[in-house]
Amino acid sequence: MPQMQRHTRLNWTSTSAIRLALLFSRVVNGAELRPETAHAWGEYLATANARMIDRTHGGFLWIDEPDERLWRVRAGEIVVAPMRTKMPITVPHGLVHHWIGALFLRGAHLDEVIARLREYDRYGEFYAPAVKNVQVIERDSNPHRARDRFTVTLANESLFSKRALESEYASQYTPLDSHRSYLLCQSVRVQEWSEYGTAKQHKLHPGEGSGYLWEIATISRFQERDSGVYLEMEAIALSRDVPLQLRFLVDPIIRRIAASTLTASLQETQKAVEMRVETATLRDKVGGL
Repeated sequence: MPQMQRHTRLNWTSTSAIRLALLFSRVVNGAELRPETAHAWGEYLATANARMIDRTHGGFLWIDEPDERLWRVRAGEIVVAPMRTKMPITVPHGLVHHWIGALFLRGAHLDEVIARLREYDRYGEFYAPAVKNVQVIERDSNPHRARDRFTVTLANESLFSKRALESEYASQYTPLDSHRSYLLCQSVRVQEWSEYGTAKQHKLHPGEGSGYLWEIATISRFQERDSGVYLEMEAIALSRDVPLQLRFLVDPIIRRIAASTLTASLQETQKAVEMRVETATLRDKVGGL
């Protein structure tokens, strides 16, 4: 599927939406989110969030665990892996995709990284060309427990066949101390646009449509040390299931897509943070003259 390899400079959710849309459009018809699927997603996400809270009491970073992840990240590598050996995870009438990635933002400070990630109105710049529109609903002025809400519209007409995905997110940054913080971000509404960009464009009801992406969540950890900031992101999504007779073909493709798109997201985030750090450094130099 050569079309799947064209747009790598996208964030995790946008590329997953685009590529899964292309994949599912070839193998299955539309589907609706069922109550039992939504329930399984809620339970899975609650467990993932609980594990994040457990990490605040010890073993905060995934890269500090075995397998030499820390040294690979310190050397400049972006490390990405599935959270389970068997991925995606089957739930009733759906699939859960759960991956984790880590990178090192050399020379950055914790407050700089979080400030950059909260510039939602610049996501169209950071994660072009898939991000078509961002609306900030609420941006908390309290940096010590920031709760934000925003919407992101993702579209690629060549792959979506005039479809787009509009998602509303609720996020919360929680600082643990002066050097550690974590983020829980979850979609509260995901809707497909049909005939996007035309006079006939209209939104479907939540849970209706192709089912290539029903729910999205991220769990991120930040720790400032070693003259930089370590950033880890768990990317979690719920999509429709794939017919059993096609699983042997589709599952490896989904794994490759998930790994490559999470890597691309971290790369784009790294560039955005580096740009902010360079600007701040230049400003300090000019101010010192």
